[in-house]
Amino acid sequence: MTRTKSADHILVAIMIALALYSAHSIFIDKFNTAQNAPILKAGEVLTFKNSVKRKTSQIFSWFDTFKGDSLYNGDSIFTYENSSADVLVFGNKVSLAENTLIKISDVKDQTIDLEKGSVDATTIDGEYLTLSIAGEKVKVGGSQAKIQISKTEEGKRITVKDGKAKVKIGDQTIDVDNKQSINIVKSNAVSQKPLSLNLYPLHKEKIYFTNNKKIEFKFESLEKEPYFEISQNFDFSKSRKFQAKNGNVKLTLNKESSYYWRICNYDLKEDQFCDISQFELIKAKAPNLYLSEDKNQYYINQDIVFNWEHESENYKIFLTRNGSKILEQELTSRKFLYTPQEAGNYVFQIRPIYPQQLDQSIIATTKLIKVIPIPKLAVVNHILPNQDEKLIYYNKDDAKIFFKWDNPQNINQFILRINDKVINTKKPFQTILLEEGRYSWDVTPLLSESITGPTSDSSNFSIEFKKPSSKPEEGTIIELERPGDEVSFEWSGEDQRFLFEVSSDNQFENIIHSETTTNNFSKFSFGEKGTYFWRSKIINSQGKVIYSPPKKVIIQPGTMPEPIQLEEKKKIKIFRKTSHFLLKVLDFFIPSAHASEAQTIRLEWPATKKAKRYIVKVYSDPNGEDEIISKETSFPHLDLEVEELTSLFYKVAIIDHWNRKTKFSNLSEVEIVYEYQSQRPIKLILPKHKSSFETKKKKRISFQWESQKYTENYQIIISKNLNLSNPIIDKKTSTNKILLNLPKGRYYWKIISFDKNGKRINSSKRRLVSFYTPRNKKKSNKKSIVSSTKKVKVSRYHFEKHLPILLYTPSKFSLEQSSSAHNVNIDGTFLNSITFEGRYLSKFNYSLQRSSGEVFSQYGFQILDLSGNYLSPYSQKFISNSFINYGVKAKSLKIFPLSGTSLTELNKTLFGAHLGLSFGNFYKSHYEATLGYVMGNYSGLLGTLKFRFKEKYILGFNYESGSFEEGSSKVDFSNLSLGIGSSF
Repeated sequence: MTRTKSADHILVAIMIALALYSAHSIFIDKFNTAQNAPILKAGEVLTFKNSVKRKTSQIFSWFDTFKGDSLYNGDSIFTYENSSADVLVFGNKVSLAENTLIKISDVKDQTIDLEKGSVDATTIDGEYLTLSIAGEKVKVGGSQAKIQISKTEEGKRITVKDGKAKVKIGDQTIDVDNKQSINIVKSNAVSQKPLSLNLYPLHKEKIYFTNNKKIEFKFESLEKEPYFEISQNFDFSKSRKFQAKNGNVKLTLNKESSYYWRICNYDLKEDQFCDISQFELIKAKAPNLYLSEDKNQYYINQDIVFNWEHESENYKIFLTRNGSKILEQELTSRKFLYTPQEAGNYVFQIRPIYPQQLDQSIIATTKLIKVIPIPKLAVVNHILPNQDEKLIYYNKDDAKIFFKWDNPQNINQFILRINDKVINTKKPFQTILLEEGRYSWDVTPLLSESITGPTSDSSNFSIEFKKPSSKPEEGTIIELERPGDEVSFEWSGEDQRFLFEVSSDNQFENIIHSETTTNNFSKFSFGEKGTYFWRSKIINSQGKVIYSPPKKVIIQPGTMPEPIQLEEKKKIKIFRKTSHFLLKVLDFFIPSAHASEAQTIRLEWPATKKAKRYIVKVYSDPNGEDEIISKETSFPHLDLEVEELTSLFYKVAIIDHWNRKTKFSNLSEVEIVYEYQSQRPIKLILPKHKSSFETKKKKRISFQWESQKYTENYQIIISKNLNLSNPIIDKKTSTNKILLNLPKGRYYWKIISFDKNGKRINSSKRRLVSFYTPRNKKKSNKKSIVSSTKKVKVSRYHFEKHLPILLYTPSKFSLEQSSSAHNVNIDGTFLNSITFEGRYLSKFNYSLQRSSGEVFSQYGFQILDLSGNYLSPYSQKFISNSFINYGVKAKSLKIFPLSGTSLTELNKTLFGAHLGLSFGNFYKSHYEATLGYVMGNYSGLLGTLKFRFKEKYILGFNYESGSFEEGSSKVDFSNLSLGIGSSF
């Protein structure tokens, strides 16, 4: 026995060492390679069909790939069943069949690893395509040879589908003719000839159909009666097989898919193989037609640009006006330009031209367009600037010119000409002109890019720039941007004493400033507009003042700010993070201080230094009637909570530093788009992955999944295919569960969540579930024996009595902080509180309470309370069912002011030992009362009273008070809460 145990220990040690070495080889080496190897681009994904996954050297998990994705060294690509992809690698276009795995292993040597499956490629003149076929390194070259490389259970094979190719394996070079193959065995190549030649359908051919498609397979075979085999899988794991005669087989197919076929028999010679050809059966679809301008009404002589999306290369278009055909034309592009010359109702129809004869009417798309005459527009009338207006500016940065005109017949696009400058704009328009001089401007309505209305008469204005006077002369007008701006005064004379005075009257009876200085200059700030007088004179050696004649200056506000011009429409994205259940639990145990979950957007507008404040009005309708908010702000933006809004409208006015108010801006539309950032896929709860169920007529299985935030409804997709194509169930539900009974078979299922606007939020992974039909049980002739033993009724309560409970605990909370300097009282009710508690082995109690929120909108707080205690029976004659409980208690208390108050932030962690007495047993007698005392770095009383109803539901009351020292302050607190919840 001792030797056996020793041998077991040695064997276990060896297995652990091998496991560690394997883990090091698999993960550490790959990780180091991923970290140290330079990331070099090797190609990109050209097209893909159904489920195609990609894995990089930096990330060890598979994820979806899409058209245009770049490929780098170390990347792997895998195609699922009935999936395919075309990729460009090292300049070669490589087509991947289904269930194919390739890896770009070496960018320097330009090597592609084929781990499994089949790929097709075309060789490039003068170059070799380097492949590693499951460890065998080969090079294939030739002049535009079409080759197929495969790694299956049958072996490693290179087949020339068209042309001639050279294959290098080590030192061996083999010429491979058209329709021939080589089989690679241990670095040796064996040439093989096909048992038959597959003539039609051609390899990689696309065949289109509308309903059913009858296909005649043609071939030449060395055998008289070979077998014809067709499958949707490259490995022919599921196929149809029957004898073929006379070199052709006729089949009717009606499922869109990739098909593989071959002509074979059971007795292949060593130098023969079965040529596998592939074709794709595609359901013909109508083109997706759209216009370059999203409208159905155009003017005569206005260009109409038709665009469409489709896989075909040739098209036929038809155009009618008022029911009469006016055009029929074939095209090879996906764009058509037409300029109507007459008014009427036009019908445009586009049909793809397929190589096969199809019912073209089924796959046509039509578009109805109304063409109207060009309206007679009124001439534009100028509003601003006024005719021959002279605009004076003291700062070039402020030379903003606001052009405004009327809007004939609601035209919203114009051509504005300012001298030789042409601007395509909406009205009104604002710009900065930095040169003095005379300007001329006119406006032309613009119906479309090629159709204009009558041009207005020219209007003139002029611009003049002036510098603020540093030596204000008699009657000088000084414009100030804001009250309190300094004005410079200067006079003649040097090296003397001067007296400088400013008065509001010319007799200097009301002097507002007097200054003695040895300089011949000074500055003074005017707080109000008006007419003022100033003077300066020399103070001679005897101290006598000789005044100069006063000079008048006029202080006026500067030019009024121009109204703000807002964008007509803009889009704002809001990212909503959908949290997983585990993150919610983590947040429950570790409270986080954060704002409310209402989403906030920022409305912004152009800032101007002339603005003292801004007035913002926000509406929910485009007519500006339903006002949401009206607010003044000192900043050129406003933060607004928009939890449920999808659009809003706002306008802004300026109040300048002289308290003058401008007109409101135009009404700007804001479209709010909610984007979702998911932490992880939706968790599928029931049924478990790979579980099996017996199918019965009246028995339904519950499909359940984790509920998602912001979700309006869920889409459940159930299919027999791994890529969830051709689903047997595809429906939406507003709940996170559904009852279903499915026929016998294996099914894949998936959940997708959508918000109230129909936008996709998140999805789950695919899971597998099976249903089977039970075998018929033989009837037994034996009579059933009835046991005389009575059944023991097991109470459900017996199993739930120690289950944890979750309580919602709204509370009344009060706190008083007192010191010699101040006394602060906080008293309020909070609703954001949850308690989690339970009992283990009928002796150990544990509880966790988390509370957070605001009190009277003045203080924010967070409380995390953790306690545990032990119950010791203490029963006397006069007290039955009683216990002594003792344990520990920890409390994290954080209170901080939300605005300026006398309480600084209070952040305290409290610990104490708990001793108390309990009456009753909450888990047995359905009630319990506790009274106790806590001692530690805080002290206080606590008491609880709880009742249980119907074995599951709980109602309770809790009171706690305590006090502790915080610096020179004493803090007293109390908490009275109500508990409502249940066990789970």
